[in-house]
Amino acid sequence: MGERFDNPCEAKAKMIVVQSGAQDAGKWLSYKVNHYQDYMQEFGEEPPKIIYVGIQTNADRNHGKVETWYSDICLNK
Repeated sequence: MGERFDNPCEAKAKMIVVQSGAQDAGKWLSYKVNHYQDYMQEFGEEPPKIIYVGIQTNADRNHGKVETWYSDICLNK
């Protein structure tokens, strides 16, 4: 958790892992993150106006299957 890496499809985007593994499978989880601080840490400059937010779930690294449900996503200024 917390791993950060470059987005292979978008130069000005980064991937930040907030959950990994099966230990909490079947549970609803809640996360609170500071997008401003994340942007400053990754790019070292003030973030531009938000155009879009991407949320990704995948099993690329283990070539497995994954199922995820998202609910009540809220962005605050």
